[in-house]
Amino acid sequence: MKKYLGQRMVALRQKIYDRLLRSNESGAALVASILFAATVSVLAVVAFQWASGDIKRTGRYVLTREAFYIAEAGLQKSLNFLNYNSDGEYPGDAGQGFTEVLGTFVSDHSSELESFSFGGGTYTVSVADNDDNDGDLTVDVDNTILLNATGTKDSSSVTIQAILLHGIFGAKHAITTEDDLQINGNPNVQGTSGSIHSNSDITGNSNDVEQGTTAAGVCDSPCVEGAAKEVLPVAEPADFKTYANFVLTSEGTITDADDSAVDISENKLDNWSYTDTGSFTGWVLNGCSADGMFFAETSIKLTGNVDKCSEDSADSSDKDKDKDSDSSDKDKDKDADSGDKDKDSDSSDKDKDKDADSGDKDKDSDSSDKDKDKDADSGDKDKDSDSSDKDKDKDADSGDKDKDSDSSDKDKDKDADSGDKDKDSDSASSGDALKLTLIAEEDIIISGNPNIENYKNDSHPEEIQNLLFVSGLDLDFGGNLTQSVQGVVIAKEQISLTGSVSLSGYIIASDVTSSGDTVGSNSVSGNFEVTYNGLKNPFLNDQVTLLSWKEK
Repeated sequence: MKKYLGQRMVALRQKIYDRLLRSNESGAALVASILFAATVSVLAVVAFQWASGDIKRTGRYVLTREAFYIAEAGLQKSLNFLNYNSDGEYPGDAGQGFTEVLGTFVSDHSSELESFSFGGGTYTVSVADNDDNDGDLTVDVDNTILLNATGTKDSSSVTIQAILLHGIFGAKHAITTEDDLQINGNPNVQGTSGSIHSNSDITGNSNDVEQGTTAAGVCDSPCVEGAAKEVLPVAEPADFKTYANFVLTSEGTITDADDSAVDISENKLDNWSYTDTGSFTGWVLNGCSADGMFFAETSIKLTGNVDKCSEDSADSSDKDKDKDSDSSDKDKDKDADSGDKDKDSDSSDKDKDKDADSGDKDKDSDSSDKDKDKDADSGDKDKDSDSSDKDKDKDADSGDKDKDSDSSDKDKDKDADSGDKDKDSDSASSGDALKLTLIAEEDIIISGNPNIENYKNDSHPEEIQNLLFVSGLDLDFGGNLTQSVQGVVIAKEQISLTGSVSLSGYIIASDVTSSGDTVGSNSVSGNFEVTYNGLKNPFLNDQVTLLSWKEK
């Protein structure tokens, strides 16, 4: 019985224990559930806050991106103004140089660059000089400026700062034209960059183009058509006036770069002449000249045998003048001596006549009447003799005067000849090559047989020293050059390359306008040779390069 009761007590205790255990588990679960619910609630609150913050940040980011794109629109608009004009042609404002851009660019386009509405916001553009170590924020010296474009959308504002470079033009071809190019004959183009290119069409071809021929338009085989266009510089002759040794004015005078008159003879400029024939108005050089860079406000033409004047022509002229002076003095002395001899001869003749008359009178007083008659006859003869002697004296005097006159005429002829020689000596050719650079506001015409090479002034930058011809209108490069020349040849309009010419450099026809009529269209023909292996030049690209940008 006790055993049974004991077993029952153990069983009851186990049930109680089991029930208590189950009761404790339910409480823990409840507690766990409550804790879990609290945690979820906290996480929900945090997530909501995070989501709310993200939504706000996303909204602000969207606004800043919109402001950024608005600012970028202002940047692109500015680049368009800098690179192209209102007709969509280059150059734009950058063609005036970055110093001009710093001063007037924004004000010139204020209606489109200041608080301009775009994309639901506005943009404003400003320009500033970079730190080019010149201490002047209004003058650019390194062809680099900063452009700031600020875009605003609602309360968000973003500024983009871009670094712009107006780089130096690098010619890729020996001959480049903007408009059509006609190739006649078989011109020779050689060098590592010895190629021909046109941004339009090319008619004809040459088999002696080392690096080939290309055209943006159509061309004859083996030329490659459909090539990319090249951005060409536009030369402004006035940019180089300050480098000129001599300025050939439109008024027919010659000055220096500061507009001060120069001595024509002393500077050996006697063979430069200003002419206006209707078909040509400008300066012509036919003969020798001094070396230098010549800037013409009109056109320039070289014709005949052009070379350098002799350096000692002035000394020779002075010596000739001294000889003329000595010769004149000697002639005067001879004339004076001749005059004295004539006077002595006249005096002697008269004395003889007087003696003869005196003798006749003595004989007459001692003789008879018959003798008087004879004496009368003799007196008549004496008179005749006196008259004859006087006539002889006159003839002698006349002869002396004639001789003096002849001598004087000969002396004058000698002096005239000497004067002519002096004039020739003033512009005497040395036979050496004339070192010159020609810069003309209008046309440049090369003809005849010029013996020339490009002028280099050591005080000028290398790119200026490399200039040969720069024309504001057409350039007609012909004639028969006696030697190879080196340099850059560029025309603002058309070019005609003919004759026997050997050039080491490159040639560009920008074809900006068609106001000149010296050259109708671009052409190259004859025995024209160009060798181009790269050459530093002073021309800026007509399009601005965006070097880099950053969001401020």
